[in-house]
Amino acid sequence: MNLKVQLPIKATGPSLRTCFESILRQWKDLHGVVRKGRITETGWLEIMIGLELHPGEAGYREVETPRIQEREGIFTLSIVGCDVDQVRETFRLIYKKIMEFESLYRLMGEVVLYKGDGICFKMIKSEWQPSQSSEHLRSVSIEIQSLANSSQDIKKTEAEEPNRSKEEVIKLPASPSLLLIDGMNILSRCYYGSSRGKEEHELMRSTQGVFTNAIKPLTEKLLKVIRKFAPTNILVLWDPPGGRSTLRRRQLADFYKHSRDSKKTPESLKEQIETAKSLFEAMNIKQIHVDSYEADDLAGSISKRWSLEINDLCYLWSNDKDYFQLLDHNVVQLIDDEPFDLEMFTQKYEGITPQQYIDYKGFCGDPSDDIPGIAGIGHTFAMSLLHSFGSMEAAIAAAENRSLDQKNQRFENKLKEGKELGLLSRDLARIEVDIPEMNEILWEDILIKINRNGYLAKMEELEIKQKGFAT
Repeated sequence: MNLKVQLPIKATGPSLRTCFESILRQWKDLHGVVRKGRITETGWLEIMIGLELHPGEAGYREVETPRIQEREGIFTLSIVGCDVDQVRETFRLIYKKIMEFESLYRLMGEVVLYKGDGICFKMIKSEWQPSQSSEHLRSVSIEIQSLANSSQDIKKTEAEEPNRSKEEVIKLPASPSLLLIDGMNILSRCYYGSSRGKEEHELMRSTQGVFTNAIKPLTEKLLKVIRKFAPTNILVLWDPPGGRSTLRRRQLADFYKHSRDSKKTPESLKEQIETAKSLFEAMNIKQIHVDSYEADDLAGSISKRWSLEINDLCYLWSNDKDYFQLLDHNVVQLIDDEPFDLEMFTQKYEGITPQQYIDYKGFCGDPSDDIPGIAGIGHTFAMSLLHSFGSMEAAIAAAENRSLDQKNQRFENKLKEGKELGLLSRDLARIEVDIPEMNEILWEDILIKINRNGYLAKMEELEIKQKGFAT
């Protein structure tokens, strides 16, 4: 079994950890040992897994507990002969070494990786400087107010009750990370998950008649995600309040999401959109919408900017597959609240890149958004064309020039006849990554600092009982 993962050009602790976790996920059966492990000249970590060797067999050697060897500031580790647990411990030691370096210098560090057998690296002070809020992002810890204490006024209560335990402070990693929340996607998932098989009058609501069946799971998921991924920055993204008729894509094609116009949004969901927005505001979590652009466009612009400027992890919290095109070595999607990274995408979509996923949707279309694609071309045909030609334009050009290779010749008429609709479909599927309003956001303005009092007051108002960060 051969495992491999593309390493980032400028490696940081979180980005390496994502790569290492990808290797461990690929090692599915958890059997065997490393026969060969190396970093290639092109920046891939490659590991070959084989049967475990036994004493007396050619090549057998006893494997000691993994440890890092250092010489003149360069660290080396051999993983040949290691089983999955020993490899996991090796990765943990590397990450620990990075954190020690950052704690010592109280700034971000970068890992310089060397090609060759085993894992060889050195630590350097990061060359990148955020365009905004450098002092904030360099801080080794950022404090988040705990949601566990029910006091309405921290200072006042501490003065009145001197024996009360101090407010809990959660220390976040030195490395910055951004959590982008597709507000409508997550809220809808919570709403329909809790309303399935129920009439509207059966849905959970407060004694004041305010619907809360989506708000309760939303807050539970939100706290779980924040605790699990510990973002230093957070932003909620919403579609424009004017509705689908105001979308830029509707100007390109009046059929875009047209079938949704006839589907009435339940009043109980409409109400909870406003409740969710008021909840985020009470929690001091920043929110944004931009006229004519959808939430995934906002995510595209801010995630690409973060990846370039900050060069660290960005989590896209949404189940929308359109986000696949945004994945890179820093950008990870949270699907069903679990990471879906670049390596997982590459495996799922047979080696195509996230950018080629846009062409893939141009070929196949997307019925949920009324994007037609090219008639007669589905997943298998789209993959064949992308593997052969790399892009929609190249495939169409080959069809028009009658130069399609033998296995793709049957698509010639489909490509020529569906050219216009295919290219339009691809444009509709493409997420914007350069919205001016998103370039104006300052990183320090979206640093995470939850307003505990606001959260608790909102929960009390909505009559939602829930545990906080301390649990």
